[in-house]
Amino acid sequence: MKPRNSSILCVLIVFGMVEMFLYYLRKFQQTSILLPIGTLLFIIMLIWIQVSQYYDQYIQKQKVIYLQKIANMDMLTEAMNQETLTRTW
Repeated sequence: MKPRNSSILCVLIVFGMVEMFLYYLRKFQQTSILLPIGTLLFIIMLIWIQVSQYYDQYIQKQKVIYLQKIANMDMLTEAMNQETLTRTW
């Protein structure tokens, strides 16, 4: 588990523990909104991590495509370089 994921889990655990403490403090009569808020924060943070990982992979893929393009092209004439020509023929 990555450090980011463990900190997200800690948020859920802390909100759950506070909710449990308040539930026992109120003599099992009512619950508060802390556990639903903690769960909502947990879900939002998980979505944020997934989106940021997808974006990082997308950027990495774009860099690889760009580097492959400039590796196979002569920068002055924008034609295929000698190495690329010998591989394709």
